[in-house]
This record gives sequence, C-alpha cells and structure tokens, in this order.
Amino acid sequence: MALDAVITTIQDVVRQVPGIGASPDNPPSQELRDPVLLVYPGDATSWLGTSVGAGGVPNRWDFETIMIDVFVYVADELEIAFQRIRPFADPVRKALFDAFARDKFGGTVAGLGDVTNRSAIRPYRRSSMSFMAGGINVLGYHHELDVTYQEVISR
Repeated sequence: MALDAVITTIQDVVRQVPGIGASPDNPPSQELRDPVLLVYPGDATSWLGTSVGAGGVPNRWDFETIMIDVFVYVADELEIAFQRIRPFADPVRKALFDAFARDKFGGTVAGLGDVTNRSAIRPYRRSSMSFMAGGINVLGYHHELDVTYQEVISR
C-alpha cells in the first residue's frame, strides 16, 4: 500500500536526524530521556486520476497529511526538558525538505501539498505540544507534512 511506504520512508528520514535514531516507534510505558518518534496518517482526500497505470489500470490520487511527533517525557525540571527537545525543531523540517528535494522520499510521493487547494503553498507546519501521557508530562513538536501520491485502483 502506498500510504505505508510513505509513512515508513518519512519515519526513516526523521530517524536520520542526530539524536532521534534510537527513538522507539511507539511511546514506551516508562519514562525516557530519549525522544519518542511517532509517524502516522492524518487527514486524507482522494480523487480519481486521469492517468492510467501499468496494465491500463486507473490510478487514484491521494492527498494525505502525515503527522510527525517528536517528544520527550518531562521527568525532571521543565528547563531540562526544553533543552532536550529544542534541538529537534528545525533539523526535522530540514530533513523532510531535503529528502523530498533529493528523490521525493524514495519516489513514494508525487508532490508536496494538495494542488487543489492552498495547502500546496504551505505543505509543512510545526507546532509545539505539551500533554499528559499515562500521568507523565510530555513536551515536544508536532509536524504536519502534506503529500500527494498515486495509488493503483485494484479491480
């Protein structure tokens, strides 16, 4: 499935950011000093493509918002948690855009943004986040990347 390939590739790209590589795929049940990385699908829109894939099978264009969360558990002073998470703000954005410019995430996406609306102008967003997970304070960054890719429609 194309969506799985996109998510796996983006996850691999973000893992190359120094300090994130050893991060678990899912939030662990215990406190960690290492950042936690979560990559998952968000909002989606699909439309029938005008192009035809291999064997004359029509394609479906999918626009997907990929969510990328990098966070740390606040197990000690808040100032220390900020110091641990701060280095991941800009390098994640840079890694995402570099990977797209290099080879469109290994050829898994056709473009950034949805050409049918204004998100094509602004395909990337980042916000800070703070929440409770299992009774533990969490601090981090929530990144959103809008991508468009093709999926062959099965018969």
